[in-house]
Amino acid sequence: MPFGELLAKRERETLCEGEGKLFGIDELLGDDEFVFLSVGAPMHEYVGETATCFLFDAEELVRRGALVRLGDIMMTDAYENFNRAVRAAQQSLLTEYFGLKKLGAAVSPANQRRFEELEDTLGNEFEVTELGTHEMSKEQLKTLLRLNRSVAVTFRALEKRRDQETLRGAAALEALRKSTPEQRLEILVPKRLSLLLARKVGRKEEF
Repeated sequence: MPFGELLAKRERETLCEGEGKLFGIDELLGDDEFVFLSVGAPMHEYVGETATCFLFDAEELVRRGALVRLGDIMMTDAYENFNRAVRAAQQSLLTEYFGLKKLGAAVSPANQRRFEELEDTLGNEFEVTELGTHEMSKEQLKTLLRLNRSVAVTFRALEKRRDQETLRGAAALEALRKSTPEQRLEILVPKRLSLLLARKVGRKEEF
C-alpha cells in the first residue's frame, strides 16, 4: 500500500514554491484547490511511460467530500466564448499600446500610466504580444476582466457553467451511476488525496 498524498496545486505551492504549475484560467476559476481525477478507462495518451498510476473508488471519494464535474470545462461553448473575448480584447489593447508607444516622450502622465498598465497585461517592454488564453497568468486575466466588459461578461458565464456542471453529494453519486464512457466525468478532491485510499497502483499498461 503506497504512502503519501496527491496535492492540489495550491497545496503544493504552500509546501514547495513553483511546483505543479496550472494555467492562469484554472486558478481564476478556483480549480487549483482540487486534485483532478478522470472517471473510467485511463487516459493512456496523457500518461508518461514511467509514470505510476493510481485507481480509486469514485463513489467512495464522493462520500468523503469529493465533487463530480460533468466534463472538462475547457471543452464547453462557455469557455470558447471567453477565449474569443480574451483574444479580441488583447487585439484591441495591442492597438492602443502601440499607438501610445509611437508618442514616445510626448505621452502625457495619464497616458504613461495607461501605457505601463497595458505593458503589464500584454507582457513586458521586451516582448509585448498577443498571448493565448492558457498562456496568460491569473493576474493578466484579472486585469483583462477589469479593462474589458466582454471578457468580464463571458467569464461570469463560464463561472455559471462551472457551477452548473459541478455536483456534490447525492447528485454527484447519481451522475456517476448514470455516466457513460463518452462523458469523461471528472472527480475533484479538495486540497489533498491520501494514497492509502488507492485500490490499485501500477504502470499504465497494468490498467
